[in-house]
Amino acid sequence: QAAEAVERAAAEGAPPVRVLAARGAVEAQAGRDEEAAATFGRGVFFAPRSTELRRKLALVLARLGRHREAAWEYEQILLQDPLDLPATAGLARLLREDTDAAPSAVAVFRRLLLRGPEYAHLAATLVGAAAASAVVGDVPEVLHEACTRFPQAAPLWEASAELGRATADHELEISARRRLVELAASDPNRHQALGEAHERAGQEEAALACYLRALDLAPDDQLLKERIRALNEAQVRTRLKGLNGE
Repeated sequence: QAAEAVERAAAEGAPPVRVLAARGAVEAQAGRDEEAAATFGRGVFFAPRSTELRRKLALVLARLGRHREAAWEYEQILLQDPLDLPATAGLARLLREDTDAAPSAVAVFRRLLLRGPEYAHLAATLVGAAAASAVVGDVPEVLHEACTRFPQAAPLWEASAELGRATADHELEISARRRLVELAASDPNRHQALGEAHERAGQEEAALACYLRALDLAPDDQLLKERIRALNEAQVRTRLKGLNGE
């Protein structure tokens, strides 16, 4: 019935793009992905700015294992709108769910991140997908390159810090957290986050210094006071054990 409706719409002179979109949807629903990809591709040819058609095309291309083409379609959508969430999710899905697709997805993320700071928010998606799939690969180099090009873009440094945490790369996490503090030295949360990174690395004195600085900026933070107290007590216990030869 759906196929008949499509052909009827075509016979009645419906716009070609609308007919192609409907026909591709019928083919995709029937599992005829090769035909659907060709149909959606024709639709994109007639309407290259149609994000809906590109998204549908990307989905069937991914199912066909044509990962590079699927990633490219998502890239074209994001070049029109850096905040397009479905396209961002589609790229992340390529990276997270299919190891073979990961290089193509990472390459697109890299091109977008290096395009301008307005794409910096995509770094969090890149790191999240890479960490979830354990396909880290070139992601640290991609982030380093983007951070070097856009050193004022806090989302890039935040993503680098999260990648360091996810991979237990303490040096990477601490370095990124230090840069975030430099970008907003009056933000107590950034000092606290740097302290937590130091604490995860076993650098308790450095952690304590960061927590005390955060407390200077947020003197009413009771949770932070408890954290400082607990860390002080842990340091005292450690020193006592050392004195007792334990």
